[in-house]
Amino acid sequence: MNAWCRVGMAAALVALATACSKPDQPLRVNAGVHRLTLRVPAGWVTRDETGQAVIRTAPLNDAEQRAFDRKGELPASGFAEVRLRDLGPVTPAGMQQAVAAARELWRDGRVAEAKALLRSVLLRSELLPSLAPPSDFARAWTRLRHSPATAPYDEVAADLAAIVAGLGAAPPPALPAIVDWALPRVDGTRLTYMWQLSGGTFDGEENDANAGRPDAKRRDIVWRKTVQVDGREAEEIETWDNLTHTLPRRLLFLLNDGHLLVVTSEVGGRENSIRGYDTIRSSLQLMR
Repeated sequence: MNAWCRVGMAAALVALATACSKPDQPLRVNAGVHRLTLRVPAGWVTRDETGQAVIRTAPLNDAEQRAFDRKGELPASGFAEVRLRDLGPVTPAGMQQAVAAARELWRDGRVAEAKALLRSVLLRSELLPSLAPPSDFARAWTRLRHSPATAPYDEVAADLAAIVAGLGAAPPPALPAIVDWALPRVDGTRLTYMWQLSGGTFDGEENDANAGRPDAKRRDIVWRKTVQVDGREAEEIETWDNLTHTLPRRLLFLLNDGHLLVVTSEVGGRENSIRGYDTIRSSLQLMR
């Protein structure tokens, strides 16, 4: 190896060591439609999953795990994890964008993809009370849900236009109402059993079979407050197990381009997951 190669490799190793040893390195992550920059604690790693980013403490290698097993101990850092996920479009404007994308798929003859996208949008949920049946919107949605798999675009164009028009006239839900809807789905504050009606006037309406059942409650809200994140209004919540008052968890809810971004601390407890959550939450920025 010549001198220049040795110098280059030495410089690269020094740079890598410096980057790994510096805490709270800034990085870019994607969670669905959300493009984010944030900082993470030293030694944490990131992983991309469908619609979400997972940030966690680095897993132990086999030798490290065996060493702890021999001592009968758990690593001091725990197995902490923070997730950033896109819960999809939750405002009329965000849903309009999704319907527009589905319309283009249908126009291109990709009917199955268009219908799958439409079914993923919460067009018949409590987020849109003004569009509940009987309405032109609800009737158009029912016809689209049950249209043939080979239906040409010309046959559904009017119904797609009616859905877009209905969304355009619907008032956007306030952030607290969106959080009330989202919290049971991401924190298990109560057990949910979601399903959609099929057929009849209320076709496609979202329902929770466990709604109102006191035995379905699993976690209590410790505190809830409105905060500012990157100049935007957000809601932050801490919950814990309703029986033991342990296993605390923090959640951040933020609207971005009509989609709901949710940041949650996961396993590891306050000193681990919440420590990582606080670092990420305090540095979170949306790329514009």
